[in-house]
Amino acid sequence: SHPAVCACPFLAATSSRVTRLKTTYMYRAGANKIRRNTAFATVDVRRELPGHTDGVWDIMHSPTGRIVATASADHTARVWCTESGTCILKYLGHSGSVNSVRFHRSGSMVCSASGDGQVHLWRCPVTSPSPPTAANASQHVTKSSSQTNVQPLGSSVPLSPSVDTIVPGSGGGFYTDMSNIAHWAQGQDPSCQLDDDDLTGDRAAEDQNEVIDRSSVLRLPVSHLSGHLGVVTAAHWLADGDHVASSSWDRTLKLWDAETSQCISTLTGHDQELTNVTCHPSEKLVLSSARDTTFRMWDLSSYDCHPVHVLQAHSGTVTSAVFSSKGHVISASDDRTVKVWDMRQMRSPTTTIRASTPVNRIAISADARLLALPQDNRHVRVFDINGVRLDKSSQKQGHSRMVTAAAFVTCDESPDDLYSVGFDNRVIAWGVVLPGS
Repeated sequence: SHPAVCACPFLAATSSRVTRLKTTYMYRAGANKIRRNTAFATVDVRRELPGHTDGVWDIMHSPTGRIVATASADHTARVWCTESGTCILKYLGHSGSVNSVRFHRSGSMVCSASGDGQVHLWRCPVTSPSPPTAANASQHVTKSSSQTNVQPLGSSVPLSPSVDTIVPGSGGGFYTDMSNIAHWAQGQDPSCQLDDDDLTGDRAAEDQNEVIDRSSVLRLPVSHLSGHLGVVTAAHWLADGDHVASSSWDRTLKLWDAETSQCISTLTGHDQELTNVTCHPSEKLVLSSARDTTFRMWDLSSYDCHPVHVLQAHSGTVTSAVFSSKGHVISASDDRTVKVWDMRQMRSPTTTIRASTPVNRIAISADARLLALPQDNRHVRVFDINGVRLDKSSQKQGHSRMVTAAAFVTCDESPDDLYSVGFDNRVIAWGVVLPGS
């Protein structure tokens, strides 16, 4: 899906008319040849995370704790506590639609891409939960029997720690409010709290100007990466944690130094707008996808940063391409197909999944066993890596408009298994129970 600077009205898909936000001209014809499975998984809605006021483009689960981050056309990125389902932090630094959001591997930094043409790096001062000690076990009880460690958050990126928090002030202005955490977190799940080092200070300002949803609000980034000449559709941290890759409608892929905010390299080759970028979890490899029906794999370990593969395997816009932890590449397209590739030989896909409608930003589980396909028909479908569909649910309680992205959880402590976001403004948490489990 192609994020825009300003959100447009979006109607639910019907049999007679589909009003879409995408810039493609029509759906590609194709039969639905989904491989059926006799033993289905159970995929049920567990909760919703309300708060966004416009379509939601992206979601990511933190690698270090029970929090998720979302990016929305309402110009905000939000961080949510999965235990309580509440928004615990809002980022308001962008002036356009926030199109993607990605946690740093430490969990303490976030990069967000926007329709305002910039990538912002900002601190996420939320501590990760850890098991309680014997000394404090009798003092605190939570739903998961865990307690938050409030300690400074480390990051391999030596960025400035200064972050401004704001609340609406009288006369349309803003107060700089470093609010007391004990007061802010009152009534929320104690496993998701903000770090005292980042949010401390004047409690009176918050008492007089209460933050909506009782969440902390960040206005200024630690740094911003400027240089793209169009909408920035996505940004992603490289495996080293010191660099960021970004994709744009200006048809370029840029590599940035996160510490200096300087553009190291601008990579060209795509003939049309880029839709997404994804970095390998351990190697200096990057995948870029575009409207030109191709996706490319770039090797950033060499000076010339050349593409090692140019895949023309789809007949429509490639909406996303992602790496798995087991040596796969998975690509999704508006042509209603998802293809699984073996990185050892990329000449042809090992599996092709045929969906009933275009597929957007796909997700793969940490163990590389499951794929989640967010689709234009309001559904999220779950497949295994071999292309066998696992879910049977009609998802009547799910999304009411196009599903734009999905994300599997990355830690065992999370109460949910899968998250999805859509242009119905909703963030939905799902439970996934596999056959035989």
